[in-house]
Amino acid sequence: MRGEVLIYPYVVAIEAIEGFTCPWINPEFGDGPFSFPTGAVLAVDEPQMIYVDRETFKPISSCFFLAPNENIASNEGQIDASGERVRIMVSPMLKNRITNARNSKEKRAILLNSIYFGAVVQCLSILKTNEVGDQRWVRIFRQRLADQHLELDPHPETWLAQQLMRHPFAVVDRYFFGETGE
Repeated sequence: MRGEVLIYPYVVAIEAIEGFTCPWINPEFGDGPFSFPTGAVLAVDEPQMIYVDRETFKPISSCFFLAPNENIASNEGQIDASGERVRIMVSPMLKNRITNARNSKEKRAILLNSIYFGAVVQCLSILKTNEVGDQRWVRIFRQRLADQHLELDPHPETWLAQQLMRHPFAVVDRYFFGETGE
């Protein structure tokens, strides 16, 4: 299976059931006891849609890549979500600094809560507008939202980003404030 998959959940009797009683059965079906032949449908749930893709098991940060861009000022960044992965465009000098910063847990915590958090928020905002195609990053975001039972519309993008990124502020708290909270 790959891509969008619809699941229709059913509970089916795998053998004949005789003399079944249960206080939760709706009275319109009678008092029972009930009998069900092999293969009888005992319960049905709403169909569910999932996205099956190897990429959906990777961290949400796998949707992004840093791209150097000579036309961007050294202290700015831009997001391009038109491709399969979201490009975070920064100046070549800043890209080198970010690449070097990934070697430190503390600096990764800052990157996670600045560059990547902002990119996730912007992607969620783009998803809310429904002006997206079927890019890889869109499928991953939708699957992550579904996996965590999160709905896009009723929640602010910043709250959703924190859920999808597994509370990135906690990483800053751990590395910079520690147990003392100072």
